Amino acid sequence: MKKMNKETALKLARKDINAFYQLPLALKDDDVALAALEGSGWAIEYRGHDCEGFPMFRCPLDYVSAGLRGNKGFALQCVSHNGRLLRYLKPLQADKEVVLAAVRQNGYALKYASRELQADREVVMEAVWSRGGALEYASRELKADKEVVLAAVSQDGEALQHVFPEMQADKEVVLVAVRQNGYALQDASRKLKADREVVLEAVKQDGTALMFASPELRSDKDMVLVAVRQNGYALQDASSELRADREVVLEAVKQNCIALFYMLEAVMQNGRVRRYESPVDLEDRELMLEAVKQDGRMLSHASRELAADRELVLVAVRQDGWALASASPELKADREVVLEAVKQNGWVLECASPELKADREVVLEAVKQNYRALECASPELQEELKAAIAVPEN
Repeated sequence: MKKMNKETALKLARKDINAFYQLPLALKDDDVALAALEGSGWAIEYRGHDCEGFPMFRCPLDYVSAGLRGNKGFALQCVSHNGRLLRYLKPLQADKEVVLAAVRQNGYALKYASRELQADREVVMEAVWSRGGALEYASRELKADKEVVLAAVSQDGEALQHVFPEMQADKEVVLVAVRQNGYALQDASRKLKADREVVLEAVKQDGTALMFASPELRSDKDMVLVAVRQNGYALQDASSELRADREVVLEAVKQNCIALFYMLEAVMQNGRVRRYESPVDLEDRELMLEAVKQDGRMLSHASRELAADRELVLVAVRQDGWALASASPELKADREVVLEAVKQNGWVLECASPELKADREVVLEAVKQNYRALECASPELQEELKAAIAVPEN
């Protein structure tokens, strides 16, 4: 019976890690724990529940005998699959061969190495080549080693946050970091945040890094143009003057239509938003055209004149039928405009004029896209078409 129980436990452990946690402790021997570890893809830990239903975070290695955890061959097998399993192999956290294998698989395994090995240059270099952020766990001396720091930030620019101020003020180091990840600019020295070359490299990689630049560079039109062309969201961090600059706004909206919101300024009254005003003319046809090409519903921010612009509205409803809700009454009664809208989204038939809700062709196009759009048709057409159209039951 015991043999049968062990076989069943092995099968369950390989198939379902949570089933492993529910097994009686007596059955969680080395073989069953290893079966669970292999079956889980050598994952470091799983959220499971104990026998009383309380959540817990455990690793199958917790159930492996101390003797097996101290076996070097076993440890090498584990860390070659998942370096962070070093956490559960305490007897070998000071073994250089095991730790090297772990950090090569996952640099963050350096966190679990002994202090001596966290100060070992070879081990730390292997770790940061794998994961630049592993620099966080290196010794103070190695965090001040320029070659080690350069290796780390070239793999992950944000590793710059783990170095000393002297390195954050080193232009060579910071340039390497921001070229890998523009966001690393946030950890550069104040002087380098005002350095045109450094900031330019940062916003080329990630336009939103503009938020960390000096006020002078956020007011520099050429710099802001580079940033918004890379990421339209960068518009929110430009100076107020440049958020009102037509060329800058247009470039931002071309990259991301949501940038349109960053030029809208709230007008408050009694602690509430009364309306939004824009420093850029929302009657600007080119600007709105770029916006609705990406998201038709941006038509809701257009002026009355543009909401009545047939060509513009056609572009909008082809992108998103719901843009019809923001079109002028005249265009909601325009057969071609409404047909294009319902082809994209049948439900938008509810925004059409009463005459077009009674137009057989328009309604059929809407129903073709979404059968429930028949609910928006005129009562007469609903009765006429219900029999002809097989409408699924709720």
